Amino acid sequence: VDMGCGEGYVLKFLGHQLQGNLFGIDLYPEVMQVAKKTSDASSAAASIYQTPLKNKSVDAVLCLEILEHLEEPKRALQEMIRVSKKYIILYLN
Repeated sequence: VDMGCGEGYVLKFLGHQLQGNLFGIDLYPEVMQVAKKTSDASSAAASIYQTPLKNKSVDAVLCLEILEHLEEPKRALQEMIRVSKKYIILYLN
């Protein structure tokens, strides 16, 4: 899952590199409309603090250049830990 996927360009790249199901989450529905056209990944407009994903339901969480913009980054990390089985990949700018 790419949390804060924006327009879906990373999801598009990963779709060409990986096998499996990809999922994108972003807060803004209008941005998710672009992501749905950019990538074949499933996606949902949702808060990074409360995603529609079940506990330990994804192999990896990707979060690129998002945490430094959040008012509650610790809360977002807690959500990533909740949904991830294995890995959390962060990039802080």
